[in-house]
Amino acid sequence: MILRILAIATCVLACRALAQALGMPAAIGTWSASIAVICVIVGLLLARTRVGEVGMVNRIAGPVLFPGFPFAQGKLPRMVVFAWLGWTAIGALAVFAAGTPRSLPPAAPSPDGPPGPITWSLLVLSWLLLGFALLRTAMTLRWRPPPPKSARMVLLFAVLLFGTIALAVTGRHRLALTIAGLPPAIVLGGYGLILLVTILGGKKMRWN
Repeated sequence: MILRILAIATCVLACRALAQALGMPAAIGTWSASIAVICVIVGLLLARTRVGEVGMVNRIAGPVLFPGFPFAQGKLPRMVVFAWLGWTAIGALAVFAAGTPRSLPPAAPSPDGPPGPITWSLLVLSWLLLGFALLRTAMTLRWRPPPPKSARMVLLFAVLLFGTIALAVTGRHRLALTIAGLPPAIVLGGYGLILLVTILGGKKMRWN
């Protein structure tokens, strides 16, 4: 888990640097091509590893290919493809949150200006949480029968994610953060409050 978190952090920081240096389209294209090469190389090395053998390749493959695990169905090529798509999506979110690089003139006036490190970090985190919620909820649509109102939740998460991305692309980073960060803040805030009360009250605390 720690290696996966470090891999995600490295991804978003690298894509922010690419966005500031190259601009949005070039940054996304460069990152997508680079991560495609990495995923293919790791996939080829993993294919040459004996079944049951645990070595350096397996330890590297875990953090690199984990976005493709839920969709692999035991097939390595499928895992590589979906891992590439997942990393490309994460990198694109980081690029969108970075805004127009300071070294390049903006195509249109930005209402908020370039986002600061805190705004950028919180916006990327909110998008990652919304994307994870969207993905997990969308996977429940394949259940027979699907959970009640799951289609509405998929639509809600999709509107929140892609709507706030559109706001950030047009330079409204603060509004995008306010909208995208509200659902994760409510969920995490409620969970943190329950955890705090449980710690203070102890295991024998009564909720009535």
